[in-house]
Amino acid sequence: YRYESERAAKLVADANTERRRTLERELADAGAAHEKAWEAREKALAEAAAELEALRAEVEGYEAAIDEAAMNAREQAISSVTREAKHEAELLSREMTANLEVYELKIKSLEETITSQSAEIEALGRQLAEALAQAQNLAHKAMTGKGA
Repeated sequence: YRYESERAAKLVADANTERRRTLERELADAGAAHEKAWEAREKALAEAAAELEALRAEVEGYEAAIDEAAMNAREQAISSVTREAKHEAELLSREMTANLEVYELKIKSLEETITSQSAEIEALGRQLAEALAQAQNLAHKAMTGKGA
């Protein structure tokens, strides 16, 4: 009986030992799986943190780039407006110079016309004086010739 009971106890102990080993193996496997999953999560979190940091740095760069682009756009706009204003002023200056030359030419032409017409009036005045003198002379001759 004792042998049977020791044998039964040994079988129970062996079964318990085997069960405990199986449970320990399962627990170790589960622990390893959990550890592996935990490491994968930590790795993913580290990658996400690195990506987040890179994106933050990129966003900080965007602000500086936006400020620089705005400053460049402002400078280009000022330069463009200044260039257009200078061009307009130059065109206006050329137009005024051309108008001045036209008016000076008109004045010169009118002065030449006045001089020419004054000379013509003088010549006509002399011709008129000569014609009057001739008419008086003829009238005087006609009168003296009738009375003679």
